[in-house]
Amino acid sequence: MKKALTMVIIGFLCFSAFSMFSPSVHASVTVMPTRLPSARSFAAAVWDGSDAYVFGGGTFSGPLDQILKYNPTSDTISTMSATLPDPVCDMPAVWTGSYVYLFGGYVAPLHTSDKIVRYDPSTDTVTVMNAKLPTYAFPLYSMAAIWDGNYAYLFGGYDGYSYFDHILQYDPVQDQLTTMNARLPTGIKWMSAVWSGQYAYIFGGRTPSGVSNQIVRYDPIADSITVASATLPKAVIATSAVWTGSYVYIFGGRTMENIDSSDIFKYDPVLDSCSLVAESLPSPRAETSAVWDGSSAYIFGGSLAASVQIYDEIVRFSPEAQPNFEISASPTSEILLHVGGWNDSVSLILKSINGFSGSIQLSYSGPPEANIQIKFTQETIYLDAGSQITVGMNATSVPAALGEYDFIVVAKSGQILHEVSLTIRLVGNSAAIKNLVHLQQIPRSDPPFTIQQNFLVAAPNGTILYWVQNIVQINREVPLLSRRVIFSVFDIYVGPDMHWPDPILRLRLRLFMVGAMANCKWVSFPIDLNLTSHIEGNSLVLENNASSNYNVFSLDLPQGSYIVGYTGSYYHNGALIYWHQSPEIFIVGTSVSTTAYFIQGTSGFVKCYTRLVDEPIWRQTQNTILKISDPQTAEKSRNLKWLADGTFQYLNGSTDQGITFSPNYH
Repeated sequence: MKKALTMVIIGFLCFSAFSMFSPSVHASVTVMPTRLPSARSFAAAVWDGSDAYVFGGGTFSGPLDQILKYNPTSDTISTMSATLPDPVCDMPAVWTGSYVYLFGGYVAPLHTSDKIVRYDPSTDTVTVMNAKLPTYAFPLYSMAAIWDGNYAYLFGGYDGYSYFDHILQYDPVQDQLTTMNARLPTGIKWMSAVWSGQYAYIFGGRTPSGVSNQIVRYDPIADSITVASATLPKAVIATSAVWTGSYVYIFGGRTMENIDSSDIFKYDPVLDSCSLVAESLPSPRAETSAVWDGSSAYIFGGSLAASVQIYDEIVRFSPEAQPNFEISASPTSEILLHVGGWNDSVSLILKSINGFSGSIQLSYSGPPEANIQIKFTQETIYLDAGSQITVGMNATSVPAALGEYDFIVVAKSGQILHEVSLTIRLVGNSAAIKNLVHLQQIPRSDPPFTIQQNFLVAAPNGTILYWVQNIVQINREVPLLSRRVIFSVFDIYVGPDMHWPDPILRLRLRLFMVGAMANCKWVSFPIDLNLTSHIEGNSLVLENNASSNYNVFSLDLPQGSYIVGYTGSYYHNGALIYWHQSPEIFIVGTSVSTTAYFIQGTSGFVKCYTRLVDEPIWRQTQNTILKISDPQTAEKSRNLKWLADGTFQYLNGSTDQGITFSPNYH
């Protein structure tokens, strides 16, 4: 293979005035019993969480199109059925969490690839994307690449004649390449790069003036380049490198004088320092590829320029165990959350590893449109060496579109950063509400009044569809009979601002009211009433037992609609909403006598229940007493004292109106 088209996966040789070439880290190097199917160099490698995948690579007879899977636990290697579209080497690869993306590469003399190739390990299939790499004299190759969680970033490159300093962003969702504004300090090829969780670090490489010893940091959020103070101990190309979560380890490499190295270096981004570890590779080599499996690095193949030799070895490098910690979600990472509700059933477990002790800061990120907040019982935790701590976590929501949302919880201590993924399934709040009202005593001279169950109904996208009233109206007592007339009333208004519905539905409601009045009941006290409203499929059903007939009303809804349950203020479409949106139960005046003044002797109680979406059981509720300015209704009452447990009785001057109730999510 021609030297001018040799692929180099550049590694990280770092310089510190205090530690240059001073062995300080003890480690072990092992040549694994299993070998690659054939010797190769310039291959690309990624780690998918359980296996390493090795792509292509160069041999004496030319590049390969093979895809290999290596399992470190069993030390087994297999050749996949799928192959690359071209035999290729000198190409970078990234792992996105679902797919591998490979970018360009060397195919043959005067032939490089402009292809972006996607490999799916779950189906062992290869797809050539529509987007293409830039072509100058030839398509770009000899780049380095990282994945930041959303995009791949490609650094530098070479077209066979010129070196390039640009940074390309690849969006796999849009299948689109974008040239960033930031530029590398110089045109460069054959460098390597790692992603630390915050920055990309780019090391060494071949430039028009020679071999670089620079360490360059790229911030994709700010789209900015910083040249580190530290430099490589010697200018090298063709290294490979891995990120452990705290440090970078760099393997081998080749100097400008075509001398290969067996050195292993450790780079600390926090200190911006580098040290030579005590161990070394089995023999000098360059043009390797490497992955990190969480505890060890595995280095594949490589070449030795002096003797024109290519390796088939798999080398394991196990660094000295570093203090660390791990984070996990328990008992599950999946959370069911009802809109307007909360869920504290999932906790975080932080565990010290290898004697780690220190402060850990917790944070989270997720899509803002989910309107979900996560609160931790402690945001800053001190973890003692050898200890384990459980941190409570509470997810809450306000109205938003239903669906699954992915959140990331981040635990950070210094440069150590770990993440745990959460899937929050946001479902509607309540499918049904029920109020059992016991009127123990209502003195004869009490006015006519209504018992109102008021609530809002939302569509699956969070839009308020209706404001609904399930009402029992109780008229004045007929003195000679010592009895009262009661009947059912159902009112439905469109939207949260309470517009009357369309004329057809309005007529239907009024006919129901006339029918309910005609089928009214004569009652005396004590009496028990049941006001139940529930959503079944795509129908809202309102019912109460105040009329002998005409006591059930139904209304069509979009599938997935739900009864809103939320108390408190929140932002919706940029506006701050203070008005509570939980169901409420009141004993107030009628539309004729807007305020009901109760007299001594009035007493009773209400029991409230909700049935959450996706649950078959009735839950008891958490209740809040509402004053005269708080209810959703225009009708009011005076002289009733309410308790949060639902009991009420006469108290002169009281302005309590009733209670609002929301599910108890325990």
